[in-house]
Amino acid sequence: MKKQIFNTKSLVVASLLSAVSIILSRFCVIYFTDSLRLSLGNIPILITGFLFGPVAGALVGAVTDILGSALFSGLGWYPPLTVTPVLIGLTAGLLKPIVMKNRSFLPIFGATLTANGLGTILWSTFALSRLYGTPFLSLAAVRVPFYIAVAAVEAVAIFGLFKTKIFDAINK
Repeated sequence: MKKQIFNTKSLVVASLLSAVSIILSRFCVIYFTDSLRLSLGNIPILITGFLFGPVAGALVGAVTDILGSALFSGLGWYPPLTVTPVLIGLTAGLLKPIVMKNRSFLPIFGATLTANGLGTILWSTFALSRLYGTPFLSLAAVRVPFYIAVAAVEAVAIFGLFKTKIFDAINK
């Protein structure tokens, strides 16, 4: 029998990860500037992609951003920035076979860096440069090293969570 992509267990886990992402990205965040913030809200989106694939990762990214910004942001929802968590979840899901093969740190870091590179570093920097009228390269010069470091922290956290075997029962 073919395994279903969306079953009750995966929907419940994805919903919980989305809620955790909203909490981390809206309430556990440090703003340095309008375009630079420290948040670990991508971790649950990445985990969703790693566990359930690109569709689930992208959907959790979209739901997390739309609900989080609509309900808890004083700035409101800016649709071009929703592409960022969608790209992060999609990329994590596409890299799922590499990450889930042995769950070692290097593939997790590579996937996390790739997802953040496409989403946060490239797309989000572009969208913020358009929003604030700041030149892309000026904004990128500050954001690239910062978000590479954030990707490393996210990879360490995900690696630690996978080592606890907390997610082993999900894919059975």
